[in-house]
Amino acid sequence: MLRVPRVLARSLEENTVALEHRMARARIKHGISILPFDVISEILASNRPTLKEAVELSHVSSHFRQAILSTPLIWASYALHPCMSSEQIVSLANRSGTRSLAARIRPRLGIEDWDKRVEHILSFSTRLKRLVIENIDDASALSLQVHHSNLLMPIIDELSIDCSRFVFCVHFYASWSLRNVKRLEVTNFIPKPVFGQHLSSCHIKFTQMFDVEFLLRFIGSLSLKDLKIELVDISEAGIDIEELAGVDISSITSYSFHVIGQTSNMFARSVLCTISPPKVVEMSLSIVYPGYPEGGAESLTWSQREYLLDPLQKFSMLKILNLHFSGPAFEYAMCFNILFLGVPDSVENFRLEAPGHILDLGRFGPIENAPQLRTLCFCNCGGVESRFLRKVRRQLLRNGVPLERLEIIGCRPLIEEKDLRGDFPTLEIVWAP
Repeated sequence: MLRVPRVLARSLEENTVALEHRMARARIKHGISILPFDVISEILASNRPTLKEAVELSHVSSHFRQAILSTPLIWASYALHPCMSSEQIVSLANRSGTRSLAARIRPRLGIEDWDKRVEHILSFSTRLKRLVIENIDDASALSLQVHHSNLLMPIIDELSIDCSRFVFCVHFYASWSLRNVKRLEVTNFIPKPVFGQHLSSCHIKFTQMFDVEFLLRFIGSLSLKDLKIELVDISEAGIDIEELAGVDISSITSYSFHVIGQTSNMFARSVLCTISPPKVVEMSLSIVYPGYPEGGAESLTWSQREYLLDPLQKFSMLKILNLHFSGPAFEYAMCFNILFLGVPDSVENFRLEAPGHILDLGRFGPIENAPQLRTLCFCNCGGVESRFLRKVRRQLLRNGVPLERLEIIGCRPLIEEKDLRGDFPTLEIVWAP
């Protein structure tokens, strides 16, 4: 008899919890239903849901669905691409109202009506602000050239063309109106000079041999502020090219130079010596899994300096230098003094990032025209402990380097913050292990 009341009590408790859950959902649904459209639109626009999420949210309620479908900012954030049907492309563009659009064009990949879908995308060319063309092949490039010449793109801001998997021959974009492009990103080809003076940032990536002189002339035809060059797995040796008369690249003030994979150090040095803007103020030099010469770890370090650090002396106006070395840790420590000898004397802010590498001071004698560093940063380096830092500080003082700020970021915790501040009481310390 006693079991009956317990069963009834448990059932009543479960029903009460279920009722509370239903009431909570009803309150939430009611709250959503009375929110104004502009509030819902603002919330959705700020969170930028994916296209799939937007469709799912439209099923919450008719109120929500109406708010989502009537918010152009949401639909304008999705890129048009040939994987959509022609009806979806047109519908997405129309729901975006008068806002600017983005498009991503990919190779055919078995799509029978690829040309028709691309035609629908490019029919909105006057509204395109960003256009990305991925892994384009010659057949697709020829189709673009034949069927979509003289395209008007008055508001396009960013253009990216990737030919990483194919040998590129057809410059389909040459007849397009691209005078307002501000950011350009290309892979494995040197563009024709069809861009206007608005182009300020250029990222060029190569995974195969290219004509360095031709690249220099293209860069000289622009008024760039920011230049990034990536060399990936280019094993051929390079040949230094003499400075070309009439090629002016002095407008560039920010320069990133990345050597990745099995790229020949000799070729990388050739490119860096040839393309060396004289008025660069900030520079990033990154070496990621490079093709080192034989001879062990010491040859590795000296090779880095000989082939890729010596050309840095050409940048006489450099103020900020970021060096990044990433790859398998080698047997011996990376000598800080060898890296430091390659730093131009104009540099005031020096950042060294070497994940997985142990740092050692090495021999550090007097330096003529030592860099007048104000800030020294070690990021993701090994071996950064009090004794090493005290040696660095002592040697910098001997060479008249007026260090004011020391940053230790992401390094292994071989040192405590209190010890760091105790060893360097006169320096501003940034410590983020």
